[in-house]
Amino acid sequence: MQDVLTRSLTEREIRKQMEAAGQVEGTVAVDLEEIIDADRDTFLTLLSELLTDSPDLDDIEYEVLGVDDGMLQIHVTADASALLEELADEGEDEEDE
Repeated sequence: MQDVLTRSLTEREIRKQMEAAGQVEGTVAVDLEEIIDADRDTFLTLLSELLTDSPDLDDIEYEVLGVDDGMLQIHVTADASALLEELADEGEDEEDE
């Protein structure tokens, strides 16, 4: 089983993955109770937030790898282009201040 992230990817890690592969990826742990009543959009937003600490990922794909200590191990792959654009815009806004 792949290593599970213990924290969200940093902006630097996101940029590095996007430059290398055009996508971000990682394995996250999800408590089944968090998703049992969730609709698809809520579930995808949760995966995005666990991976990048942002709901702004696009084209999210996932694969359940297994269960460990009661937590679902889910490998997530997504496009972070919109997230990087938002971070760049935030950086420009801070420079304008």
